[in-house]
Formats: sequence, structure tokens, C-alpha cells
Amino acid sequence: MSKLFNDPFSLIVIIIVASGFLYAMYYQFKVRRNGIEATAYVNRIEEVTNASADTIDTYYDFYVIYVTRDGKQVEGCISNPVSGLEVGDQVRIKYIETNPEYPVFISKI
Repeated sequence: MSKLFNDPFSLIVIIIVASGFLYAMYYQFKVRRNGIEATAYVNRIEEVTNASADTIDTYYDFYVIYVTRDGKQVEGCISNPVSGLEVGDQVRIKYIETNPEYPVFISKI
């Protein structure tokens, strides 16, 4: 067995990372299944860079503006949608009423 799994600290870090990944997958599934669909437009795009000793990872957060079912205007963040988006693009999203600022990207219109 690997030394990685014998070290309690490493095992705790692995569990935390795996739990975060599983929660993100569960949230996506829950919103896609039970969410409220809305039309949004891309308001702005922010480049996020994470640097480590070996690599520099860059990804993009896409901020969309949409109106909820009760008429409230919300700015939400979509991280790394599969489709390339530009400012001004219209997209279909789904959101849940408890977390409208974290919509899930469905498709580009």
C-alpha cells in the first residue's frame, strides 16, 4: 500500500477534496433536475489564475444577469461552461431559489 494512504494528513486532504468534488457534482445534478429555467445574458468574464510551483492554471468565471421567477434581477456566476461564451451572449440557465447566484449553464441560445 502506498505511503500516501498511510499518512493521516494526506488521507484527510484526499477526503476533503473528494467531498468537494462530489458535492459540486450533486449540486449540478440537483439544479439540472429541479431547477427553474431562465434566459440570461453574459455580463462579464473574469480570468482566474492559480499558480503553483510547477504550473499556472487559468480558467474563466462567466457572470450572467437574469430575472428570477419572482421578478428579482440577479447576477450569477457560471464557472467553466463547456461552450465558449462572449460578453452579450444569451444562455439558458437553471437556478434554485435558495441559491440564485449560482446558476447552472444549460446551453447557449
